[in-house]
Amino acid sequence: MIPWQERPKEIAFLLNPAFCGELICICIKSYHKTISYTFPYILSFLVLPIVLHRRTRESIPRKARLHMHAWLQENQYVKIGFADRARLLAPITKETLAFLLKAEAIKLDEQGGIVIRNYKCRNNSDIDDEEILDCFHKAQIIGRWLARSGSLTTIFAMWGVKP
Repeated sequence: MIPWQERPKEIAFLLNPAFCGELICICIKSYHKTISYTFPYILSFLVLPIVLHRRTRESIPRKARLHMHAWLQENQYVKIGFADRARLLAPITKETLAFLLKAEAIKLDEQGGIVIRNYKCRNNSDIDDEEILDCFHKAQIIGRWLARSGSLTTIFAMWGVKP
């Protein structure tokens, strides 16, 4: 991991653990609201490469009516380069999860699932950046999709990656 002072400002701003943690927590809350299972740790590594990639994020519908599998069938191009993005963002995801654990916003259960602890969703009324609001909204949709998409093996196969 590159020390913070050596990271380009754009990367440090976009990939800081607080912002990425907000995205992951929104996704986990949405997942848990959809089904009452704990969020599998390994799924957290899909959230950032999906939500932070502009072209992918912009193709996600505003409502989660369509299932992820159907959406992926209609938008096959989003899988191009996904494995590389996921691999590049894995250290950021790990750093974010460590930050959330240290802040006691999440905890791991006995099965290795992620449980939200002391976390409240932000009040988005003070945010005037449409791109940030879109990231938050799409993280919520991804949480619903992941909850309804079947087994971990199925989800990773849909995205063309292995855990």
